Amino acid sequence: MAKMSKQTTSVSAFFIKLRMWIQIGCLLVLNSDFAAFFRGVMKRKASISKATTKQFCVPGLNCYSCPSAIGACPIGALQFWLNDTANKIKMGQEVNLSGLYILGMMGTVGALAGRLPCGWICPFGLVQDWLGRITKSNRKIAGVFKYLKYAVLIVCVIILPSLAIDGMILSPWFCKLLCPSGTLFAGLPLLALDADLRSMVGVFTIVKVSFLVFVIVMSMFYKRFFCKVFCPLGAFWGLFNRVSVVRLKYNHQQCVQCKRCEDVCPMNIKVTQEPNTAECIRCMRCVTVCPSKAIDMNSSIVLNDRIERYKTFRKVKQKEMMQKMHDKMLQKNDPKHNTIEETPPEMTIVQPEAAALPVSQTVLCLEDHSEEHPTEDENIIIENYGADNGGYQPTDTEECDISEQIRLDEALSDTEIGKPAEDRD
Repeated sequence: MAKMSKQTTSVSAFFIKLRMWIQIGCLLVLNSDFAAFFRGVMKRKASISKATTKQFCVPGLNCYSCPSAIGACPIGALQFWLNDTANKIKMGQEVNLSGLYILGMMGTVGALAGRLPCGWICPFGLVQDWLGRITKSNRKIAGVFKYLKYAVLIVCVIILPSLAIDGMILSPWFCKLLCPSGTLFAGLPLLALDADLRSMVGVFTIVKVSFLVFVIVMSMFYKRFFCKVFCPLGAFWGLFNRVSVVRLKYNHQQCVQCKRCEDVCPMNIKVTQEPNTAECIRCMRCVTVCPSKAIDMNSSIVLNDRIERYKTFRKVKQKEMMQKMHDKMLQKNDPKHNTIEETPPEMTIVQPEAAALPVSQTVLCLEDHSEEHPTEDENIIIENYGADNGGYQPTDTEECDISEQIRLDEALSDTEIGKPAEDRD
């Protein structure tokens, strides 16, 4: 058991390190326009990447205004589109429906993976993981606070951008007031580079920086604090966790109730009760520490179950085909009874085992005649036969043979064939 636990720990450490390297790789890829960043550094002016790929959204909180970002944050893009749509409706202009692709992208990612991007791709999720390692503390948050992220999604991401349509305040309210990822990866670097921008610091900047400091401190004592309480993107994708293609599969029969999965879970999920709750970020820590392999990442409970169902379906179909072929063969042999006709018992040549009769005296004995009893004369002959053969008593079959021989001799004696040659006409 100790050996198994040691092996499980090594596998767990391997997967956790792999996940962190994937997060680092995603951070670098999503902010890979290094040329734009160094241009701003050389000029000492705030500048952001103008890559053509920024018209597309990325699966994570990676701000559009990051100096080297090559994509757009879906939450920021959604707010801008709602703001623009509300403004055009007010002014009687044609609405640009191309922004619906943002909802389509978010819905597709959610349907496929749920909150998996939160645990593997999001840059600010990586920052929170690093902060959690400082104190290694993971206090539980009261359940009511976990619903704040849905309020942030509805109020700051949907309602305010749709209603606040005055030309002076058109802006993404979540990004403007709260988003700690934008402050850390975009706001602070740009302020550090541009002195003119620093002179424009106002209330909104102070509010955002203060909120970032608050999240950083809390993340050292509550792992993934922002993900648990405030993240609107996680709130949206969490709605798909129970139905997404990629999700956890828990086998309660294999579980030994050691609770290791719940001890390592950064989201404080009761894995053995609700493995696919909306809070799960698919970090796979529970999978790697489970000693009995009762938890697994099912890259599709849907896919795996469908594969098993397909295999079962094929087996059933094969059995049905074999049964049909068998029935056709039966019908071919006997269309009326649908059964194969049993062949009647054939006439067999019977020879005694101990004292076999001469070949010339071998007779054909039907099994149907085995029940006939020899006559008195036949019994005398049978007894003489036993005396002539050293007291050997013939078996029932042999008695049948001798009786048949006697009958045949009598029949021949009544015919011309049985008479001597000189007596025949």
